[in-house]
Amino acid sequence: MPARIYTQHLGSIANKQLQEALTRFQLGTVLQAEPVPFGNFGQNIFLTTTQGEFVLRGKPLWPEQFVRERWFMQQLHEHTTVPVPWPYRHDPDTDIFGWSYILMPRMPGLALIDPVVRRQLSDQQRQQIAAALGVTLAQMYALTWPTPGEHDATHDTIVPFHPSYAGYITGEIYRLLSLSRQATTLTTEADSFWVETLVEQGKRALAEPFQARFVMGDYKEGNVVVEERDAEWHVSGVFDVHGHFGDAEEDLARPIADYMTQERVDLAHIFLRTYLQLQPPRPGFEARFPLYMLKERLAIWEWAHRTDMVWWQRDLTLRKWIEPFLSIAGT
Repeated sequence: MPARIYTQHLGSIANKQLQEALTRFQLGTVLQAEPVPFGNFGQNIFLTTTQGEFVLRGKPLWPEQFVRERWFMQQLHEHTTVPVPWPYRHDPDTDIFGWSYILMPRMPGLALIDPVVRRQLSDQQRQQIAAALGVTLAQMYALTWPTPGEHDATHDTIVPFHPSYAGYITGEIYRLLSLSRQATTLTTEADSFWVETLVEQGKRALAEPFQARFVMGDYKEGNVVVEERDAEWHVSGVFDVHGHFGDAEEDLARPIADYMTQERVDLAHIFLRTYLQLQPPRPGFEARFPLYMLKERLAIWEWAHRTDMVWWQRDLTLRKWIEPFLSIAGT
């Protein structure tokens, strides 16, 4: 079989290379290989072999990506009931493809990142799925660590944030704000003042003591698959796990923003309500959550303008774009 370009990111790959990778982990003979039609970075290929369905994930976006992903996948697999692909087989060698790769089981279920799948689901089904996402995020709550921190690939463990988690959050907000000022003039002086005001208003609530728990950082419909069992919808697989340990409330921001971007505020409310029923917020949630949403939205704002990938009304200033996303915490 001739070499094939499955994604631009991975480049040309020969069938022989795929087989060498599968043989290295004793995963059978390749029967079919197909590109994964969704996702922003083109790292994944679906593989069917004589032993089952797998995903090859290749060419890390930064050197430590796969080391970090594997560490968190193992922690979730061992300490929670969250369905994640495991074993997460990591080959750091580059002799087969020219880059390191992961081989993991393909999780069963519908890919919600597919707009065709979304359109085929009824409103009732979408609502049940939004609730299921809330349940699964609450299940991640079981993965804890003694202190907030991030993964250190050199020692394959967690190192604490310095000087504090609150400092990490506000530092990221100001770092992203600075990058946003560089990316577009639509990040104005008035926008910067507004951001600084929000930070000042939320700093005390941000410092409220908490148990450090797993924060995925990119939890949303696009990074899960779902299936219906016994007339109820469940999350059947969670992907792209490469977060840190901190305040679990931080992970509420992206799925809420994703639903609001889809103009499905009802689903955002269902998701949030389900999560908070299972994991009631500690004091200060209404003042603290806007900072988590601000950090998440600033990252999207800066990236979209820097890469010229803006999909919203192009004359909106930063505050006009972000402010609607902040309202849900108080409703």
